[in-house]
Amino acid sequence: MFNATFSSVPYFLTLYFQTVHGYSAMATGLAFLLPAVVVAVGTQAGERAVSAFGVHRMLVPGMGLGAVGAAALGLALTSDGSYPALLPGIVLLGLGQGAAWAGMWISAFAGVAPADQGIASGLASTTLQTGGSVGLAVLVAFAGGAGQSASGTGLLDGIRTAVLVIAGGIGCGALALFALRRVTGTRSLGPPLLAASPFAFPFPCPGCPAVLRHARRTSCPLSPPALPPLRPPSCAGWPDGCRPAW
Repeated sequence: MFNATFSSVPYFLTLYFQTVHGYSAMATGLAFLLPAVVVAVGTQAGERAVSAFGVHRMLVPGMGLGAVGAAALGLALTSDGSYPALLPGIVLLGLGQGAAWAGMWISAFAGVAPADQGIASGLASTTLQTGGSVGLAVLVAFAGGAGQSASGTGLLDGIRTAVLVIAGGIGCGALALFALRRVTGTRSLGPPLLAASPFAFPFPCPGCPAVLRHARRTSCPLSPPALPPLRPPSCAGWPDGCRPAW
């Protein structure tokens, strides 16, 4: 979804700059300088937001910001529009893109063993490139359907339609992430499971089973017979590296 939407914007902006407004290659490159800087700023901000709020709490607003920016950019694409008129959309889109980029790669490698990092990177990169290829083809089809002529008003209508479709795709991605967060965040471990042990875990245990990692500030779901006898604070002997809060 990322490459199919965010990464397709430069293609249509290039058509807009060079074909609709007649920018030279040098002028087009300079026009993309600001978006590149904004994306870099968004990446740094996204990294800090992940540390402060978590991946999902950062990704949803980041994608939402990108959707708003893409919509504003699409509406600003006019035959007589100036470059400054594009700046609000470019800035919002770039910030959202940078934040989503940081969160996406953090999510891709979360929980992956060091020995499997290369495989995870290859799978993520392959998925990214495939999404970009398929997404751009679909967007070009939308643009061709909206503007049948190869230049003039028809081309502008096609470019604007493609960018608005990109905004809709980013927005759908944000909604999907929000729905996924609600499902995983409200999933219950079950009263009998939580009541089985009096040991409270004030933080997630990275080495514990997946069900226990969601039990922040709740009881350990291990049944009493599975717990070893009480002992001084130590990870030794506790299942899967878990230990109660003393």
